[in-house]
Amino acid sequence: MARCRNERRTADHRRLRGKGRTAPDRAGPGEGEGGARRSPVRRGGGGRAGRGPEPARHPGRGGGGLRRDRLHAAGLLYTLGVPLALAWSIVGLGLLEAWTGTTPGKRAMKLRVVTEAGLRIRPVAGIVRRLSLLLGPFVWLDWAPVVWGDRRRVLDHLVATKVVNAQVNDVSAR
Repeated sequence: MARCRNERRTADHRRLRGKGRTAPDRAGPGEGEGGARRSPVRRGGGGRAGRGPEPARHPGRGGGGLRRDRLHAAGLLYTLGVPLALAWSIVGLGLLEAWTGTTPGKRAMKLRVVTEAGLRIRPVAGIVRRLSLLLGPFVWLDWAPVVWGDRRRVLDHLVATKVVNAQVNDVSAR
């Protein structure tokens, strides 16, 4: 009595289960049980007791699967994204503040940065004012004089700048 390929493979797996041996490959017609060997037979849920099947693994990466891809993406974010954001926050907005006297937030609050003489600040002063971003959790040290009633931060004193209310240029008043 001839069995189909799937029935024959299922019977071979049942017979070999748990013995650490390999199961025969799909045997073609007339090959019987002496076909080529396949990978070892696994028991249960793929070797991860009670946790379901193992995640898919990418060839050539030494395993890792989905979790490694997420860690790789996070590593890319920290190695490229964070330095680019800091560069924009310090250099980009510092130069914008030097050229226009405002940043988008200052413009929304109708504030402007000027020197003590009331002139536009220099580009170096705009960048130095923003260096407190590099202090991380110690950024509050830059704002400590504000707690004692001074209206200027430490870096504002350092570069001789102040933040003032922006004057509205009303064309109809001429």
